[in-house]
Amino acid sequence: MIKNDLIAFSQTRWGFIYQRTQQLLSRYAKHRRVFFIEEPIFTDTIQISYRKVFVENGVEVIKPVLPNGLSVSEVSESMRRVVDDLIEDEFIINFSTWYDYASAMDYSRHLSPISTIYDCVQETNPEKPSELSIYEIELLEKADLVFAANERIYSHRKNQHHNIHNYPNSIDLSHFRQARRVSEPLDQRKITGPKLGFCGEITNQINFDLLTDMADYRPSWNFILVGPMVGCTYNDLPHRPNIYYFGRKDYKYLPHYFAGWDVTIAPYKLDKCTNTTTQMYEYLATGRPVVATPQELLLEKYEPLGLVKTASSATCFLAACEEAMQSKQDSEWLKKVDEYLDSKSWDQTFEDMKALEIKTLMSSMPYRRNKMSNETMMSF
Repeated sequence: MIKNDLIAFSQTRWGFIYQRTQQLLSRYAKHRRVFFIEEPIFTDTIQISYRKVFVENGVEVIKPVLPNGLSVSEVSESMRRVVDDLIEDEFIINFSTWYDYASAMDYSRHLSPISTIYDCVQETNPEKPSELSIYEIELLEKADLVFAANERIYSHRKNQHHNIHNYPNSIDLSHFRQARRVSEPLDQRKITGPKLGFCGEITNQINFDLLTDMADYRPSWNFILVGPMVGCTYNDLPHRPNIYYFGRKDYKYLPHYFAGWDVTIAPYKLDKCTNTTTQMYEYLATGRPVVATPQELLLEKYEPLGLVKTASSATCFLAACEEAMQSKQDSEWLKKVDEYLDSKSWDQTFEDMKALEIKTLMSSMPYRRNKMSNETMMSF
C-alpha cells in the first residue's frame, strides 16, 4: 500500500472527458489522497486562489483561479503560489508528483517530492517527435519513473531515461460491456433507421468530407457523433439532416448511447499521429461491430485478427458498414473480441504501474529515507 499523497499536474479538465489520466488517478485515490491540479481559470478577481471540488471517486480536483491580464511569468509565479498554498492548507507532508504534461515544471520545479512520475501521453511536437521541449528534458531528468502511452512515444524516449515503460491505454471493460444489455437514452431513441455512431473528441482529425459523402449517399442512415468539440465549434462542422452532434455526455451514460448503435465508426483522416487505441477498445467492448479508416495501428493490430473492418472511400466504408450490420450478432466474432480485451483492463494496467512505483521507491530507499516520514516508510 502507498500512503503518501499524490499531487497530479494535468493539462486536461477532470470533467472534460474521462480518459487515461482519470482512469489511473481514480484508482490511486482508493489508496491515498490525490490532488488533481488543473490549468488556471482566469477571472476579474484580484485574488490568487483555488477552488477544491471533490469528485465521486475520491479525487480532490484543484481549480486555480487567477486574475485576468497576467504575463506568462506572473501566471507561473501565481500557479507556484497556488501549489504552495495547497500543500500548506492540506497538511501535505510526504507526497509524490504525477505529470501528464511537462510544462507544469515551470511552476512545480521547486517541490521536493518523494518520487516523481511522468506519464507521457502525447508528443511535444508531433511533426518532429524526436525533438523534446526544454520542460520535458527537465522533467525526464527529475522523474524517477516514466510511462509511455504508446509504442511511438516510448521509442522516442527509451534512450532518454533509465526507468521508462510502455503502458498503452486500456479499457474499463465492465463499464463499456454494459452497452450489451442497457437501453438507449430518450434523445437518441427517437431517431429511426440504422444508426452509425462515433464516440470521442470532435476534432479536425475526423475526415468530415468522408462523413458528409456517406450521409449524402445514405440519407436513411443516421450518423451520430458523441463527444466534446475540440478546436472547433458547432458552426465549423458540416451539417446534414442525418448527422447528429450530441456533444459531451457524462461518462456513466456512454454505454447507453452505444446500445442503440448498429455500427461504431472511426472515420479519421490518415494521420500517423492519431492514436485510437482506447477508442477501439471501448468500441469493441460494447459488442458493436467497428468500421474505420485504415490507420496504421488498425492495420497492424486489429484488422489481421478480424476485429475491425477498414475502408477509405465513402462507398467502401458504407459497404463495410452494411456487411457489419448484417453480421453484428456474430457470436464467434464477439468471443474473439472478449478474449482479446480480457488482458487489457485498466484495473490490471493500474496494478502493474503501481507495482513499478513501489519497486522504484524500494530500490532507492536509502536515498529517500531522509525525505520520508516513519509512517510512510512503514507503509511499503
